[in-house]
Amino acid sequence: MRLATALIRVLRRLAPRAVRDRWAEEWLGEIEHANAGLRFAAGAIPDVVTLYRLPPVGADRHSWLNGVGRDFRHAARNLWAAPGFSATVVVSLTLGIVVVAGTYAFINAARFPTLPGVRDQGRLIEIYTERSTLDDRAALREAVPGVHDVASSMERRFAIAARGEGLSVPGVFVSANYFEVLGTRIQAGRGFLDTEDRPADGAAVVLGFALSRRLFRDDNPVGAFMTVGGHPVHVVGVAEEGFRGTYTNFDADVDIFVAWGMASRFAADPANDFQRPDAAPGEYELTHIARLSESALAEVVLDRGRVVAMGLVTARIGPKYRPVVRVRPLGRDDDETAPQIAAIFAIPFLVLLIGCINAAMVLLARGTQRMRDIAVRLALGAGRWRIVRYLLAESLLLALMAAALTLPVLSWMVAVLERFVPLPFEVDGRVVTFAVVVSCVSVLGFGLAPALRLARIGGGLALGSSRAGETPRRSQIRQALVAVQVALSIGLMTTGAQLITGVQQLAGVTGVDSPSRLLMVSFDLSQLSVTPGRAEAFYSGLLERVVRVPGVERVGLGGTGGVWTDGRGKTSDNSTVVWPPNEKPERGQVWIGGYAGGDLIEAVGLRLVAGRLFTPADRTDTPRVAIVNQTAATRHFNGAAVGRIIRAAPRGGSYATGHDVEIVGVISPALDPGYVPNPDDPTVEAIYLPERLRHEPALTLYVRRSEGAAPVLGAIQQAASDVDPAVPIVGSATLAEHQLEQQAEARFAAQGVSVLGIVGLVLAAGGLYGMVAFLVASRRREIGVRVALGARPQAILGLILRQGTKTALVGAVAGGAIAVVVSIVVRGQMYGVPPVDMLALAAVALLLGSVVLVASLIPARAAARVDPLVVLREE
Repeated sequence: MRLATALIRVLRRLAPRAVRDRWAEEWLGEIEHANAGLRFAAGAIPDVVTLYRLPPVGADRHSWLNGVGRDFRHAARNLWAAPGFSATVVVSLTLGIVVVAGTYAFINAARFPTLPGVRDQGRLIEIYTERSTLDDRAALREAVPGVHDVASSMERRFAIAARGEGLSVPGVFVSANYFEVLGTRIQAGRGFLDTEDRPADGAAVVLGFALSRRLFRDDNPVGAFMTVGGHPVHVVGVAEEGFRGTYTNFDADVDIFVAWGMASRFAADPANDFQRPDAAPGEYELTHIARLSESALAEVVLDRGRVVAMGLVTARIGPKYRPVVRVRPLGRDDDETAPQIAAIFAIPFLVLLIGCINAAMVLLARGTQRMRDIAVRLALGAGRWRIVRYLLAESLLLALMAAALTLPVLSWMVAVLERFVPLPFEVDGRVVTFAVVVSCVSVLGFGLAPALRLARIGGGLALGSSRAGETPRRSQIRQALVAVQVALSIGLMTTGAQLITGVQQLAGVTGVDSPSRLLMVSFDLSQLSVTPGRAEAFYSGLLERVVRVPGVERVGLGGTGGVWTDGRGKTSDNSTVVWPPNEKPERGQVWIGGYAGGDLIEAVGLRLVAGRLFTPADRTDTPRVAIVNQTAATRHFNGAAVGRIIRAAPRGGSYATGHDVEIVGVISPALDPGYVPNPDDPTVEAIYLPERLRHEPALTLYVRRSEGAAPVLGAIQQAASDVDPAVPIVGSATLAEHQLEQQAEARFAAQGVSVLGIVGLVLAAGGLYGMVAFLVASRRREIGVRVALGARPQAILGLILRQGTKTALVGAVAGGAIAVVVSIVVRGQMYGVPPVDMLALAAVALLLGSVVLVASLIPARAAARVDPLVVLREE
């Protein structure tokens, strides 16, 4: 008996703390009563094990987690038994979450892009200075604590020639340690050596993967020779596929990386416009890329780097001139983007809100149908928290299903977006985490309110009435929510249609006739080591040949973008300093335009308002005549500009370097393609001269084709090759194509708003269905009594349809008002956008009417078929 007692005391320590004393007391009493020995006491061992498998005493009262597994299992069985209900909620949530997560992926790709081939991008910062030298790398590395190494780069386009093919490609000058600092792998060959930072040994390039395949196909280019800007170089390596340096513009690849030693050769060439006019030898617009050490804090390095960079430039050029210095994490913008991001997120979150309201509606309707089940649970002693927990478990399962469905739909959506937007979209960990968090937060939005409402219903009240808890006020709130859904959807769709119409109308606002017939082909001889005489011979020979191309009506030469005279043009490189009559020499004005070679005015399609155009006699070594646009004639000469004398000098020139010219003609202004006209920002003054005021190596050929003419780009390319095979085409597009490209962002935004409006309308239809279904469920007894008293099914059908139509009509009126208000705001910010299109509004309303009819008809038909005997028996 002593051994038995000792065993019980040992096992007592193994028993759960809450019951060990009582358990030991019972076993000791049994042993004493039976005068039992060790064999009897051995039965306490499995008894102790069993205690751990039983729920703790008082668990229902003290442990809120007790029975959670059973709640989830029960919720899963109920959802499986009601597939229509589950699908409605999951689809509503999925659409809303996909829209929000897709927008997050877009912002993530646009504002925080992941640069291909760059290792550990988060440890890199960029420091841009417009007046810097390569020696600043060492100063930054030493003066900024936490910086491991610094590389430098400078963006530029290069004219290259290899294997008989001449191209103009985007590229960068880079320091020798560029690839090491970025952590980029060289796919073939090697990177640059330290000695190749010096001019004597810098004739080396690393090709981008795409350019290597284009020029050399499957051959190994390492060791091959080519020309860059007319200078012979040899290929030392090929970058890994997809690597584009630190470019965040994903429209074009970086095709070539040139050793820094070549930069001084380009700068020494007088034909190249390579440096700022006020820059000293060795000073360039550089971007320094600094890699931080593992222990460095990015915020500290950014602040210190900004101070050091500003000090370096100020010490070099003096305190009077404040240089442009930007210090930021690599690949990110340092501007204030929070308002823009909030504006972009606003509409998707409205769509998510509509989806959450839909889910709440359907849950309330289902809760009404299950009210007796909940009442029985309450009557049998279940606490309110148990009811809320069970309903939240059901909501959480629905949210998890929506999140699981979101990922494949989001991947498909991203694949579609990549076809229209040149951004590296990724459904990475950040996007997935964001989608899951939004899903879980949405649980509170659509699941908590219905759960709390149902849990507040008394058991006796719910058992006594099928309309327990239903009040006119709650019904009005639900109807108001559906009306808000409908209003937001109509507002989005109408605004989207308005924006699309505005963008389409602006496609013809240029001041130029037949934009599709005007082909613009750009050349830039500053990419080659050519003299001004050679450049003049090239453009003259090109004009002579292109004029003879079949289908060409007019050909002119001018600066790239120098024809367009919108309010932004005064900062253009194609500008001229002008002194109107009686203007002081120190008060020269900047006008747009400059050289107008060939038949530029006729080729562009500008209208002659007064005077005449240029004649061959006007083509002399020194400009003597000029043509101005109507804006200049009105603003400075009261419309009588012909015959007046003004003085003109090249951009950056002085009064002493200018020439007196006589105005012989006035032409109409031409708006910049894609520019939205603004009455408060009218066209600026423009002047056109028959001769250059200075050497201009970069010019654009403006070719006016006849109606129905075959494409002439190939003939122009052949003509350029005949004149000088080393000169490549920099870019080519018709005015209409250029305009579409300029308006791509506005067009994408307009289409996006329209698509989101359609998604919102689909969700609103689901909300309307949920509201009508809830109405039918809550009025089931009333409908049964009406049918028992002789109400016809058509009357019941009309009763339910009127309720849904009334709600939709209120939403439609509110949506129309929202569309009008938004239209006024949009027109105030985007000039040229038309007012609300009543035809589009009517079409949206008609679409809404069809959706309302379908959404209301399904539950209405179910209500009309109610069997009064079944309903009354249930009561």
